[in-house]
Amino acid sequence: MAEGGREAEEELVVKRGATSTIWNWFGYRKSDEEQTTVICKVCRKTVVTKSGNTSNLFHHLKHKHKPEHDECLKIREATEAKTTSGPRGKKISTQTKIASAFASCVPYDKQSKRWNELTEAVAFCLTKDMLPFQTVEKEGFKRMIHKLDPRYNMPSSKYFSKTALPAMYEECRERSMRDTRIDRAVGVCKKIVSVFSHSWKKQRTLKDAQVELGLPPHKLVTESATRWGSRQKMIERILEQEKAITELLQGKDEDTDLTWTIKSSILDYMNTKYGDQEVQELINMATILDPRFRTQYMSQEEILVIKARVVREVESLSVMPSDAGSSTPVTSSESTKETQSASKRQKKSLGSFFKKPAAEMTTLSETEKIEAELNNYLHGPLADGESNPLTWWKVHEVNFPNISRLVKKYLCIPATSTPSERVFSAAGNVVTCQRSLLKPATVNMLVFLTKNLEV
Repeated sequence: MAEGGREAEEELVVKRGATSTIWNWFGYRKSDEEQTTVICKVCRKTVVTKSGNTSNLFHHLKHKHKPEHDECLKIREATEAKTTSGPRGKKISTQTKIASAFASCVPYDKQSKRWNELTEAVAFCLTKDMLPFQTVEKEGFKRMIHKLDPRYNMPSSKYFSKTALPAMYEECRERSMRDTRIDRAVGVCKKIVSVFSHSWKKQRTLKDAQVELGLPPHKLVTESATRWGSRQKMIERILEQEKAITELLQGKDEDTDLTWTIKSSILDYMNTKYGDQEVQELINMATILDPRFRTQYMSQEEILVIKARVVREVESLSVMPSDAGSSTPVTSSESTKETQSASKRQKKSLGSFFKKPAAEMTTLSETEKIEAELNNYLHGPLADGESNPLTWWKVHEVNFPNISRLVKKYLCIPATSTPSERVFSAAGNVVTCQRSLLKPATVNMLVFLTKNLEV
């Protein structure tokens, strides 16, 4: 009997295309090619069902075969647990919706946020890494962008050079002009005004310092958020009373160990860097020719030595090499005859009898002229500490013609060439053989963005 049951079970076949777990206990005979009669594998009874509906199958299993029904439910729950579930245990369909399927194939709108973000990223890559605009036209770059986001249609190189680059340049330029140091300086000014506003002792000492330094007896101005221009007035008043405020707020406490160590290290570095005698002489010459300093930080012995050197060098620059190419000099006898003949032709007036001969007039030597000019320069008022010494010499060159020649020799020496060399290196990396047709304005924007874009 059991062997006949196994043979009968083996004759049942699974429903074609079945996905439900219930079909593990139901099937069809091999002879039933159209699969119309469902037979239970446990009790071998026929279960009526319509076109593969499983409701009757679950009902039969539940009421006729309880253990098999419980096992079917366990398998069903295990299968459903593999799918994603919502916060309340609701089943979330993983099937792609029709709208989402169509949207994944539609390119981004050029006004959308995602398109603008990707375009800005490509423009940043081109400017920061100094890549040619033609890079966006190359197949490899276009394929990489397509793999990253197939919906993004990258604009042409003309768009990046004419639209994206100028926009990024203006944005970066505005951001660079918003310097955080300005906010810090305004904050310091507010603290200074607050110190003197809340202390009558500070106000009294400020008045005494103003009288001692010869400053206007003005009070400090506080910035008001409701008054236009109050910040500017506050800063102007701080700058006006800078010397008095500095004298009052200057700390008189002894330096800490850390401060003393830092100062000692800086002093040792300065002594090592400028300890060479030639370097020191060069610095002294540049200092005395700077109208902002002159002899302000020099000892009396150094002043005498430097003044003598200035006179010597000015004399050497005053020697003009025009004598070698000049014509034959006129003899003294010929010049005397010309003078006498000219005097015979001119009518003498009464005042001509009181004129002294040229030989009797007091004349200064070239060295004395240079020394007098140098003394006039050194005894003049110092230029403003924030002014440009080259601009000052351009205005006063007519007053000190000899010393101005020496100024062109020493004050033209730059402090360092590193920043300018770096800019030229960046420009050389931008203007390559493959990018030799870039316009100057485009090169200017590219170099600016390369040095100022923040990652």
